[in-house]
Amino acid sequence: MWKVGEIRRILDTSLGLADATLLLLYNQSSDSTDQSLARDHEQARLGNYRRVLHRLHDDKLIEYTESTGRLLISPKGENEVEERLLPGLSWPGP
Repeated sequence: MWKVGEIRRILDTSLGLADATLLLLYNQSSDSTDQSLARDHEQARLGNYRRVLHRLHDDKLIEYTESTGRLLISPKGENEVEERLLPGLSWPGP
């Protein structure tokens, strides 16, 4: 992950939008909004991105309230990141 000002980016471009969203939420100490995450992922159409968020919510990986736009990773989502995503990430050497 890379942060420039208020923008956060996942540098591994092989990750899908759902996995990149989980990683951003995992690396955050407080809740986030759908609009801020859409900006971070360069998603111009919030409605399309919300479909991804609803799938993550249905799978109980995040808590998402569309009326407020608030998102929070669940314990199940944290476990998914720790067991499946983090071990598969690799960083190129300097």
